[in-house]
Formats: sequence, structure tokens, C-alpha cells
Amino acid sequence: MTLYSPMPTILRLMYLLVLTVILSGCVAYPVPAKNVTASPLLPASPPLPPERPMPASTLIDLITAEKSIDAGRPDLALPYYVHQAQTTNDPGILERAARLATLTQQPQSALDISRQWYALQPHNLDSESSLASSLWHLGHYEETVPYLADILKKDPHASFEELLLSSLPTSPTELKQLQ
Repeated sequence: MTLYSPMPTILRLMYLLVLTVILSGCVAYPVPAKNVTASPLLPASPPLPPERPMPASTLIDLITAEKSIDAGRPDLALPYYVHQAQTTNDPGILERAARLATLTQQPQSALDISRQWYALQPHNLDSESSLASSLWHLGHYEETVPYLADILKKDPHASFEELLLSSLPTSPTELKQLQ
């Protein structure tokens, strides 16, 4: 007595036919499209920036800095970013360093890096806003005015409240100096 009976021939043929139909659907050839135009609803994606070679020392410093940030210690990351910002003069690194200096409340570092970033990209609204905010935070109000005017000219909807509120003094000594 056998535990199973061999599959009848007709069932094997049906199984093979179904399997062939299923697999033939997987290898269907695409039909070439004629006169395909880009959809006006979807904007074209911006071109990728050109690849820049990055020295190993820069990569190590940036990874170390990012790990410090992940560990909740942005103050330890700042020296790495400042060094690489000065060394590479890369706009992305300069931007990250300026934001990190502001976050860690290092106004002089933020100003120095923002000046370097603005010198490299004077038409970048973020670099100009960062410079204006840093100048304002250090009390260089008269020097801030031309940058604020230029920001307003470039972006009439710019929010000066956000820019200036982000630079308000937070320590009691800074608050006393304003009075």
C-alpha cells in the first residue's frame, strides 16, 4: 500500500499549463511608447550636484562629528565642522557648521563661518540670513541692516521675526545689556 498515489497525467498537464501561463505573464515584453512627453504636473527633478572628491581625513572628521551629534553632544561636533569648513570651503559643510555653531550658542564661531559661507555664496538666501542673524546676535546692529534689506529685496515674504527672535539673548547678562 502506498501513502500517496502518483499524480494522474491529466493533472500534471493542467499544472504545467497553468504554471506556463503564469510565468509567461512575468516575461511580457514592454510596448514601446510613442511620442511620450513629460507630465506638466510633475516638476523636473533638479540636477544632482557634481561629485566632489573628499579626502579621507575630511570624511573621518565629519563622521565623528555626526556621531557626536547623534550622541547628544553637538558641542563636541562643532570643532570638527569648523576645521573642515575652513579647510574644504565646501558650502554644505559651511552651512552645517554655521547652524551647529548657532545651536551650540557659539556666536563668534557662527559669525566667522557665516561670513565665509556668505563670501562663497552671496546670492544664497540662507547664507545671508545666517550672517545677518549672527551679526544681530553679537550686537552689530548697524552692520546687520544692509543684509536685512537685501534679504527683503530677494524675498519680500521673509520672516524677520523668526530671524531676529532666533538671535535674541538667552542669558540674564545679555538681557541686562539690552536695557
